[in-house]
Amino acid sequence: MEDRDLDFTFETALTKAKRKSLIRNIVVSLMVTILLFTAIYFGGYIIMSDKMDKHVLTDHNRFAVSGGNLEVAVTSYTYGLFSATGKTDVLKRVGGRPMLWMQFEKEYTKFGTVTDNSKMYLQEAFDSLLNKKVLFNSQNGERSFMFYPPGSPSTSNDLSRVLNADTNKYYEMALSFDKTYSYSFIKANVPSDHLDWVWISIDQQKGAISAIEAYGFHFTKHNPSKGINNFLQTLKSWNDEKGGFAKEVQNVTKELKRKNQFSPNKLPVNGVIISGTPEQLRKYKDLPFVKATSLGATVDVY
Repeated sequence: MEDRDLDFTFETALTKAKRKSLIRNIVVSLMVTILLFTAIYFGGYIIMSDKMDKHVLTDHNRFAVSGGNLEVAVTSYTYGLFSATGKTDVLKRVGGRPMLWMQFEKEYTKFGTVTDNSKMYLQEAFDSLLNKKVLFNSQNGERSFMFYPPGSPSTSNDLSRVLNADTNKYYEMALSFDKTYSYSFIKANVPSDHLDWVWISIDQQKGAISAIEAYGFHFTKHNPSKGINNFLQTLKSWNDEKGGFAKEVQNVTKELKRKNQFSPNKLPVNGVIISGTPEQLRKYKDLPFVKATSLGATVDVY
């Protein structure tokens, strides 16, 4: 009887010990899983945040050297469990008024991947004011101008038509020059009071090009040297970057240096962007070195 009681007591203790061991193993496994998931989750968040910061900087630097009067305004994010969607607003200024020009979207994951979900925004359509087919921005319905490099044929003379248009609007206008001029020539011969952006000559640009393809910089009226110095510094910042656009920018920098044009007053200029009311733009009509003018966006004065 006593042996039987001892066996029962031993089995009971063994069962309890096994139960405790099982519970302990489950708790330990659960804690390890939670810690591992937390480490992966926050590690992925750090990786994703690093990607987001790099892409925001890249987008900003891209429009600091190209884009035809465009600038990155703000990027907002919507977060999910393992991903985030970033929407970036790109603005242009017409007559000093900011206008939302486009919005592009990128999806970031905590696994380090980035997907660009942006859609094409430029479409060709007929403009009744100019009586010809032009590029329109499908996101806001505004005109998108064209640049015409020296040597490319063009009969575009939109400025003459705009001078007789609605006087209560600001008009954006791209001026293309008959040949390439130095930046010092532009400063001396182009009125600066309605000058917004300066188009830099790039040899590989042949034929008419859209605004997004153009290289150049914003002109700051109260500090004329700011835009061009920022342009040159930003070009240098692309030297250590990789990718298709980075390689293109690096080739631009090499070509400018090869021709001894990588300095403020020697930069080669093919055109400019101006904006204002018809009366304000009238002074640009008879500049002898302007071979073509192309209308861009418009905004109301009031």
